[in-house]
Amino acid sequence: MGKLTIEEVRGLKKHDVTSRLGEPLGIEGPIGEPAITRWEYGEFYVFFEQDTVLHTVKKPSG
Repeated sequence: MGKLTIEEVRGLKKHDVTSRLGEPLGIEGPIGEPAITRWEYGEFYVFFEQDTVLHTVKKPSG
């Protein structure tokens, strides 16, 4: 697994994120239309619209 910054996953497809970061710790969704899904990793969340990374959010420290 390669180490990526949260900025480097934007625009990737789900299979690319999994191959580079491994399986997520948890998955929530999909919710709404268009379908939004949130994958949880150790230090950040990855938000997908359909199959493409829409946004990433770093978890608060502490």
